[in-house]
Amino acid sequence: MRHLRRDDFRFPPIYLDVDGDVEEFTDFPAIAKAYAESVVEGREPACRYVKLACKRYLRMLRRAADPNAPFTFSPAHAVDFLDFWEKCPVGDNWRGENYVEKEPFQVFIGCSIYGFRRKDRWQSRWVNWVYLEIPRKHDKSGTAAVIGLYDGLFTLSKEPNIIIGAASEDQAKYVFNAAARIISEETELAETHKIEVTQKIIRFGKNRGLMQKLATIPKNQDGWNPSTIILDELHSQNPGLYQVLKSAMGARSNQLMFQITTAGRQAWGLGWEERTNAIRVLQGENVDDRMFALIFTVDDEDLKDEKRLLTDEDIWIKANPMWGVSIDPDSVRSFAQKARFSPVDREEFFRTRLNIWSNAATGLVDPQAWAECADPTVTLETMVGRKCWIGVDLSHYRDMTAIVFLFEELGYQTPIFGRFYLPESSPTLQSPNLHALMMDWHDRGELIIQPTGKIDLDALRRDILVYCEVFDVQSIGYDHAAGGSELFKTLYEDDGIEYVFDFPNRPTTMTVPTEDLMASIASRQLVHDGSECLRWHMLNAVGDIRANGTILPKKDGPNSERKIDGFVAAVMANAMRMGAEGIKARKKSKEVVDPYLKRGLLGAETVSNGSL
Repeated sequence: MRHLRRDDFRFPPIYLDVDGDVEEFTDFPAIAKAYAESVVEGREPACRYVKLACKRYLRMLRRAADPNAPFTFSPAHAVDFLDFWEKCPVGDNWRGENYVEKEPFQVFIGCSIYGFRRKDRWQSRWVNWVYLEIPRKHDKSGTAAVIGLYDGLFTLSKEPNIIIGAASEDQAKYVFNAAARIISEETELAETHKIEVTQKIIRFGKNRGLMQKLATIPKNQDGWNPSTIILDELHSQNPGLYQVLKSAMGARSNQLMFQITTAGRQAWGLGWEERTNAIRVLQGENVDDRMFALIFTVDDEDLKDEKRLLTDEDIWIKANPMWGVSIDPDSVRSFAQKARFSPVDREEFFRTRLNIWSNAATGLVDPQAWAECADPTVTLETMVGRKCWIGVDLSHYRDMTAIVFLFEELGYQTPIFGRFYLPESSPTLQSPNLHALMMDWHDRGELIIQPTGKIDLDALRRDILVYCEVFDVQSIGYDHAAGGSELFKTLYEDDGIEYVFDFPNRPTTMTVPTEDLMASIASRQLVHDGSECLRWHMLNAVGDIRANGTILPKKDGPNSERKIDGFVAAVMANAMRMGAEGIKARKKSKEVVDPYLKRGLLGAETVSNGSL
């Protein structure tokens, strides 16, 4: 298997008018169309998502020819951008070449973003939102830099403002430095447009534009008016900064949000949200032809065979459109060999070379299947009075506590919801990696942050009592080993909640309800409200599968910050619903009778008889 290359797409040149003169150019639109057709027809190796993107492109070309469509396709605009891209020097690459023809998939990207134009504003592109997911060593930063420079120099925006958003200064410098290097090597370009490069800003003197890095949330969040926003490695972006930049979209007619990334280290958060939306657009579930989405990865069936993922080069080629161009096959083979014997290398190989989000191949829950179980119209509030089974994974002191609800079926789907609690002093809340995420979930109402030093059991008790009032609770499962004995003793003995059951978190008890839960998700027989916090917990769980076939859900590492409390609580709730083996009914404490009331003080009779 091999990718079709530029030499496979040779067409007669296209002639375009440039300032009154007719000039000869490469027919990039013909290459893009031929590439899309080759993917759709199966002559170009590609995953399902690339095939969907190509089908969508061909449909948009047909729509663009319709006089009633709000957009058209302009070969001149596509050619102008791609001609500029080919004249920009590339960074270090395996072949050691400084100027290269763009490969067919790159031409496809350029035509998709710059070829479609608004009919009411000819100078404004139609596509204004881009999600591009591609493995490492495909010149992501260089691509982003070229788009930033082109938009800063040639899109006729008034005082263009190109913002490079990143999680840190170090991350932002990759795109920024790539742009600076192009300018330093293209002296004529720099002189013509009076470009000045400093450590933090690139100024375009001719049109008073600039390109700047932004890695922290600015104190003054108002007044941002970017013409183009570039987000490199979207999976690691600061959610707060992202929201600031996103809110600035819409002020200009020709704005572009350009997001480019490899797969993330965890299938949750900002990057995963954007990926999920991109997939829905590709699949036609969300109609948004102003978004361009392209995801290079493997197919779902490839994920089922880890051995093939580590040995089958046809799978590797499918995920890497620059195989043999910027990707050295020998280095990939060497990496794969190490990955066979090292779990750490294996996860990185899957993530960086095949664009498999971490845990997507090894987690107990398939991220895509979970996403497809979402239905925002099904809410916890609509479950009032319905039969319910509850699982509680209680933390000892300062960790996260999860309460998960399973309800009787709606149609053929079982509704599931989660509520989560975290003490203010919890290390999870203080973690630099998780703080912004926790606060976002708190703002959404998915996570309750308790103003306490440790988990507030009284508050949990009050909430559980409310749940028992508004839902028809059949049973509540908990694990006494997790420190919940006192809480559930109080619920049972003082509050009269007699349907509380101890369910030990052990392989022998957890296997059956875990397998049933996984099957319900895979078959889309579960439905949830799209809670980000619950999804995080569900996708964090990996399986410790024993030789005897039992499964114990666990975290991906002993020191991992990724919590699985919600998954464990979901399994407990499912065990209650199934009546699984291992459930132990709680017994009331024996009445303690003061022995002195029965027989008096020991030896009192002996003393009175004068025996002592």
